[in-house]
Amino acid sequence: MKDLSDKTMDSDLLHELARRAGIVVHWHDTQGRQHTVADEVLIRILTQLELPATSLEELRESRARIDAPPYATIPSFCTGLSGMPLRIPCRVRLSKLTFFLELEGARPVEGVATQADNGELEFPAIHAIGYHRLCIADSQIVVAIAPERCFGISDALSSDRQHRPWGLQVPMYALRRETPTGVGDFTALSKFCTWAGRHGAAAVGINPVHAGSFAFPERTSPYSPSSRLFLNPVYVDPASTFGAGAVAAVHDELGIGRELADSDRQALIDWPATMNARAIVLRRLFERRGDLLSAQLTNEYLTFRIRGGAALTEHACFEALHRALKSGQASNWTVWPTQYQSAHTLDVQRFAHEHAEDIEFYVFAQWLAARGLAGAQSDALAAGMSIGIIGDLAVGTDPWGSHAWSRQGQIIRGLVCGAPPDVYNPKGQSWGLAVFSPRALQQSGFSALIEMLRAILAECGGMRIDHVLGLMRLWLIPDGEKAQDGAYLLYPFEDMLRLVALESWRHRAIIIGENLGTVPSGFNEHLKARGILGTSVLWFERQDQAFAAPRHWPVISVGTTTTHDLPTVAGWWRGEDLRLRTSLGQLGDAQTLSDLLITRAQDRQALWNALEDEGCVTGDAPQNLEDPPLSSILEFVASTPCSLVLIPMEDLLGLTDQPNLPGTVDEHPNWRRRFHDSVDDQFNLPRTIERLARIAGARAK
Repeated sequence: MKDLSDKTMDSDLLHELARRAGIVVHWHDTQGRQHTVADEVLIRILTQLELPATSLEELRESRARIDAPPYATIPSFCTGLSGMPLRIPCRVRLSKLTFFLELEGARPVEGVATQADNGELEFPAIHAIGYHRLCIADSQIVVAIAPERCFGISDALSSDRQHRPWGLQVPMYALRRETPTGVGDFTALSKFCTWAGRHGAAAVGINPVHAGSFAFPERTSPYSPSSRLFLNPVYVDPASTFGAGAVAAVHDELGIGRELADSDRQALIDWPATMNARAIVLRRLFERRGDLLSAQLTNEYLTFRIRGGAALTEHACFEALHRALKSGQASNWTVWPTQYQSAHTLDVQRFAHEHAEDIEFYVFAQWLAARGLAGAQSDALAAGMSIGIIGDLAVGTDPWGSHAWSRQGQIIRGLVCGAPPDVYNPKGQSWGLAVFSPRALQQSGFSALIEMLRAILAECGGMRIDHVLGLMRLWLIPDGEKAQDGAYLLYPFEDMLRLVALESWRHRAIIIGENLGTVPSGFNEHLKARGILGTSVLWFERQDQAFAAPRHWPVISVGTTTTHDLPTVAGWWRGEDLRLRTSLGQLGDAQTLSDLLITRAQDRQALWNALEDEGCVTGDAPQNLEDPPLSSILEFVASTPCSLVLIPMEDLLGLTDQPNLPGTVDEHPNWRRRFHDSVDDQFNLPRTIERLARIAGARAK
C-alpha cells in the first residue's frame, strides 16, 4: 500500500471519488483528443456537490457519504419499460415476496416477486404505462412504466396529411402584427400558425417562452429563464381576454399609446421598456378584472389558480419579493435578507399575506399567458397542422431566478453549465445556467423533472430539448472560472429517457433533441431507440469536405438549414459570421480572417456542387455574394428523408443576421431583432410564397 501522505495517492483517491460522484475525469473533445480534468477543478466541483475533498479526511468522509444508498431498504421510486420485467434493488433479504400493484387507471393486481443473490427484486412485466404504486414488505414504491419510445411523427399525422411533414421555426418575439405591441405576442403567433398551416406546414417551432421576471427585464435571453415551470407574461396580448376596447382605454388613460407605437417601429426590442410598459397595462387591467371579465372567465381563472397549487403561488411570491427587494443590482436572491432567501420561511409567508394582491397579480398574469399559448396551439390545429406548436425547453435556469429560489434542494449552486471548446467556439462556452442535481433527482423521485416536462408539454404538440446531451451529461463550470476549466457530470440517463417518453405519450407530443456539439459515443443510438428525433443541420451534414447528399441525411431527425446560434444561410454565404467573430475576438489562436474566408469560398463551391448534383441548380455558382441561392438550398434540405424538416424564418426571408451569437452579451444584439414585415405581409411576399412552394413540393416527392 502506498504512503497515505503521497500526493499521487491523494490524486488517485480524488479521481476515484470524482468518478463515483459521476464526474468524468478523462474526456474526449470533438477531434477525439483526450483531456484530464485538473485536480483543483475536481475539488471545486465536488465541493459544490456537497462532497468536500480538500484533505484526506474529507476524501474518506465524502466517499463514505456517496457510497451510502439514499434508501434504507428499497428505493421509493423507480422506472421501467412496458412489457419488460421490472428490477428494483433491495438491501435486505425479504421473508415475504408477495406484492400488490395499484395500476394508474386500471384494476390492481397481486403477485409474487423473486429475489436474486445480490438482493435485487424482479417483478413480472407491467404492460400499462403510467405511474403505479407497488407495495411489498411494508414498502411503497412509485413505479413509472414508460413506453419503449416517445410519441412520434407517424402517431401525430392524420391519414389525410402528408407523410413527410415540414414546418417553420420562428423567434416569436420577432413577430409583428397590425397592432403596435413592441414585441411579438401569442396573438401574433396564432396568426403565424394560421398562415403556415394554410401553406401546408405541420408544425411551428418557437423559442422558449419560459418565465422571465418583470422585476429584472435586463435578463433578456429566452434560454436563461427565471423558471422553466411557468410562462413569460411579456407575450400576453391582453386584448384576447379583455377586448380591444378595454385595452385601448387603458392605453389612453396611461398615455402610453404613442410610446408603444414608437417602440414597435424599432428594429430592435428594448426589453426593459417593453416589459415595464406591458406590466403597467396588465396591472391596470387586473385591478379592473371584476368589471371586465365575464363569470365564465372568472371561473376559468379560479380553476387555473387552484390547479397551479403551491408551485404557482411560490413563483408569484418570488416575483412580488423581487419587485419589493430590488435595489440597484441586488436582483440576486442570494443577497436578499436571510429571511427571504427561501420560499418556506415564516417571513416569506408573512410577506405573502401582507402582499396578497401583488401575488394575485402575478398569478393572474400566468393565467393570461397560458390562455394565449393554448389559443395559439388551438389555432394551429384548426389551420390543419398535425403537430402544431413545438415548444423549446431551455437546458437550465437563471441562478438568480424563481426556479432556483423555490427548488433549492433540486438545483446545484456554485456551478453553471456550458460547453467545452469545439470548432465553432474554440474557447468553450459558459451559459451561466443553474441545473438540476442528479443525486437530488434520484432521491426525490425525479419530481422536479416531471413537473418541468408537464409544464412545457401542457399546451404544445411537441418539445425541443435544447442541448439534449444534458440528459446524459452536462459540462459544469465553477462560478467565476473560464469555460474550459470545467468537467462533465453524468446524469441518470436511462431513467430520464424513460420519463421523457412517458410524458411524451401522456401529452401526445413529439420530442426533438438538439444533439449538436461534443456527442458521446453511442448517444445518438440511444435517442433513436427511444424515438427522440435528433437535429441535422446543413452546415454539419458533411462527408469529408463535401456536403452530404440529401438521401444520406438521417431519417430519425429534424432537418434544418441552421439554428439560432449559427449563421443564417445568407450570412454564411456572404461570410458575415466570420467577420463578426473576428471583430469580437472570437477566433481561435491559429485562425485568421483571410484563411477562414478562403475556406468559406471552398465550402460555398462544395455546397453549390451538392445542389447541382441534386438538380436544384444548374451552371456556375454566382459570383455575387449578395445573391445566395436560397430557394435552392431550402429545397435541398426539404428533400432529405428526415422525419420532419423545420426551416428557420430568417432563412425563408433571406435575412443575414443570426438571432444569437454565443459568447456575447452586450457586444451583439442577441434576442432583440424583429422582422421588418407583419405576419400577414410576410406570407404575401412573392419570395416567401415561392420558397414555401418549393419546400412543400420537395417534401411531397
